[in-house]
Amino acid sequence: MYFKIILLISFLIFGCAKKRPYDFIANKETVPKKIFQTQAQEPFLSTLSYGQASRSSTVGLPYFMGPTKAVTYEIGEHELVVKELESNPKFLGNPTNNKTILSIPIRHVDYACEKDAYGECRNKEIEDEKTPWQSRHYIELDYDKAQFFGIEELPIEMTNLISKCYQMNAQKAIGHELTVDTFNFEIQRSYSLDLSNKDCRSQISDLENPFQNLTFDIRYVYSIVRSHVLTSSDYQPALYPQGSQDVFGFFKSTLEKLDSDNNHLEDHDIDYLNRWNPNKKIITYYLSDEFYKPENDYIMAATQRAIENINRGLLSAHSGIQILLKESHYKKIGDLRSNMIVLVEDPLKNKIIGYGPIAANPLTGEIVNARVVMY
Repeated sequence: MYFKIILLISFLIFGCAKKRPYDFIANKETVPKKIFQTQAQEPFLSTLSYGQASRSSTVGLPYFMGPTKAVTYEIGEHELVVKELESNPKFLGNPTNNKTILSIPIRHVDYACEKDAYGECRNKEIEDEKTPWQSRHYIELDYDKAQFFGIEELPIEMTNLISKCYQMNAQKAIGHELTVDTFNFEIQRSYSLDLSNKDCRSQISDLENPFQNLTFDIRYVYSIVRSHVLTSSDYQPALYPQGSQDVFGFFKSTLEKLDSDNNHLEDHDIDYLNRWNPNKKIITYYLSDEFYKPENDYIMAATQRAIENINRGLLSAHSGIQILLKESHYKKIGDLRSNMIVLVEDPLKNKIIGYGPIAANPLTGEIVNARVVMY
């Protein structure tokens, strides 16, 4: 009888005990590697833009946009690399034809359950340091140490190509968004003007206070989006022959043409007109948050009237396209998924009053993003 009572008590104690909850590692900074897998025949499209910039700089033009590139990812042991794809299909077989344009240091991570002395799971998650890095499922990115490679067609970078006037002193990450289809991240760099180089002294923006504006900060926004998110499946490229280029001033995307001996035939390059998909009936532009300040009501009204006039012109031309204005609700300027009209309130030293870049698919010429910047 005594033995049966002991068994009953043991059953009640252990049978009714709650299962210990699994203790996951908190505040993980890792992301799945599969996010960076490139689908066959579908590259990503990317742009590098300036974001906010100091008003004292003559070269830090806020929201200036670089060229659009078709890119892919490569994950190595110590870095995530973004590479611009070779544009000529004939040479895609040589991986060194793809040019590195961005590198971010990474750490490969995987997780496992902590085991007790008997090899049983203790319901506590730990990092798995035994699995080879190639087989780990996650990576941790060090955005603060991101590096840009190649020559970007941005004012500071083009100036430095010739004169090396601007020295980068510091860099820090501002923020990022990473999904299956989109990778946006922003960093801030601090620059100073190199006065030891006499060719750089002409870059001083304020001669009355020459030593107050020798340093400035500027933000960079990288946007990388899967091609199918931006492009139209029904888009047909439009050839833009030289005769038309002599008459009209459209932007274009050029595919290099080579002869049988692989010599460049400049006169035979294929030029595609940059245009929106004619089948797209509505093109939405988001107004930056500055438009909604009470003191900018008159600018908002003038902008709305200007779009109304453009829409009337599009109707008269039977284009089938209209522009729709919407509030941005804090959409990120520089994100390739959002067309923006941006109001910059700070006065600029270089006195520019407006700028209107586009991002186009370099393989077809289709416009996938556009921006209007009002200074």
